[in-house]
Amino acid sequence: MLYPTPPGDSVQPIVDHLKETRRQLREAQRPSGTNLGSLVAQVQAALANINSTVATAIAANSYTRAQTDSKVATPGAISPTTVNASGIVTADAGISSLDARNTTVITNRTALWIDGAGRMGNSSSSVFVKQDFAPADAAAKVNALLHLGLLDFRRIDAVEELGESAPVELGSIVEYVAGTPLEGMTFNDAQGKPQGINWADMIPTMIATMQSMHARIVELENPTA
Repeated sequence: MLYPTPPGDSVQPIVDHLKETRRQLREAQRPSGTNLGSLVAQVQAALANINSTVATAIAANSYTRAQTDSKVATPGAISPTTVNASGIVTADAGISSLDARNTTVITNRTALWIDGAGRMGNSSSSVFVKQDFAPADAAAKVNALLHLGLLDFRRIDAVEELGESAPVELGSIVEYVAGTPLEGMTFNDAQGKPQGINWADMIPTMIATMQSMHARIVELENPTA
């Protein structure tokens, strides 16, 4: 017989044999004191060098704080040259477009407006964004526009930069408009003081003025009509 039956009753001898075999396997797999000591030494060495290891990795793959501050202050050329932003981009020092004067906008053009918070957008004229319609009563605005004082002037910053070569402009000053029916066509500075005139807002009043003058001319040309 190749595999004699172990002494004992039933299957208990087999169970005892399997238990002994499992015990021996555990003993064989258990690390020795030497192995444990080596593992502990490796962990301690890694912990001792962790600061230098991290510092080396940062130096090789990251900017220093000074370099980061410099990049933020003067980002230079951005690559790729086309940057898309899904949210709002804020620039405290202003936004410039060096190629704007060389870019011709052909179709679907719109004026650019800036609100009091500095946010840019357009001003829609659609019926879907307006309400409370009523016939226009522009008489007071037309009268104020006809009496608005005009001035020749040069801008202070232009004179400081160009001297006597600074151009002479035709226009008015916001102080002439404040307190008149045209006051709603002005905008204020950060302190709430009148700062400028929205000349584009004057266009409907100018149209009303021309319509009024045209009606008067027609009346004079046709006295019996």
